[in-house]
Amino acid sequence: MEYCKLQIGCLAVLFYILLSYLRGYKSYNWSLRESFFDELLVLAILCVSFDCATAYTVNHLDTVNPFLNLMLHLLFLLCIDSVVFGLFVYVLHITDVHPQRRIVKFLVLLPFVVNIIAVVLNIGSLEYIHGVYTNYSMGISVYTCFSMVILYTLMTVIVFFTRIRHIESHKRRCIIIYVLVSLTGMTIQFFNPEYLITSIGVTVMILGIYLSYEDPALKELSEYYSETVMSFANLVENRDRQYRRSYQADYAVCAADCAEPSETRIL
Repeated sequence: MEYCKLQIGCLAVLFYILLSYLRGYKSYNWSLRESFFDELLVLAILCVSFDCATAYTVNHLDTVNPFLNLMLHLLFLLCIDSVVFGLFVYVLHITDVHPQRRIVKFLVLLPFVVNIIAVVLNIGSLEYIHGVYTNYSMGISVYTCFSMVILYTLMTVIVFFTRIRHIESHKRRCIIIYVLVSLTGMTIQFFNPEYLITSIGVTVMILGIYLSYEDPALKELSEYYSETVMSFANLVENRDRQYRRSYQADYAVCAADCAEPSETRIL
């Protein structure tokens, strides 16, 4: 348990977010659910769970079945890839970027597919390094995951700056949190691979997205605000329409009076 405390704490936070998210939409209105944040949240929980499992197995190599340890690492790396790709697709969704051309969709999906294949094919060459405080794994599969995180982070930055004028402030916060956490985590892991902080990075990303954009209470408040603005706009439009009709009717009466013969008006 001493090697899994960090991951267990992150799991507690993620499950709390999941329960709050589901309870919020049950209390409000499920029709307000516009994104796939719940799928992303489940992926994050799986990722941290496998991180917890591998943190235990990599530090008990003498008692854990080698094949089981290898499969847990494979699932963990695949979950990391899925979370990273899911976060990028989520960014495309909230920024209203929907690739239509097949070549663009292919280029968006290509790094993810290539990395999945690379991880599966090279998982057998995974090495376990004995660190000062904890053991950790390294190898081609790990390096490809790092490369994928860097690539999709750069792609996110490109999307952000090309669409920055059209992105709402709370969505900007989501993207900025994602980019900062990703870059910080990658920098720490690159210089200190013994620091197993993947769970912290995933948890902070999900927490930041939830608090700044996906909280059901905030979405309900935003919906009420939009309805209020639309109601006020309709009220103003109706009053303006009635005013125009009244003005047109008065103008028609005046025009009819002016069109009558002078003798009739005298009589």
